[in-house]
Amino acid sequence: MIRELLEAMAASSSIDDISRRLELDPDDVRQRLLFLEVKGLVQKVEAVGCWRACAGCGCCKDGRVDATVVYEMTDRGRRMLDRVPVER
Repeated sequence: MIRELLEAMAASSSIDDISRRLELDPDDVRQRLLFLEVKGLVQKVEAVGCWRACAGCGCCKDGRVDATVVYEMTDRGRRMLDRVPVER
């Protein structure tokens, strides 16, 4: 699933676009992106609204606050995407 997420990111950095492309819930995509961020494959480049200093209030879930986060692939993520799978 990491490769599919990176490929979707190559097409668009929008969480909504990525979730539609992968047929996943946007919250699921956010969690996966956070995992990739911890692994050093993506980095957060822009945060708006409560994501800037998230206190876990949940305002972004009910639409009261614009919670937009933009991620980009790191060099490590691009190298992983460029790898050719080994066939056995």
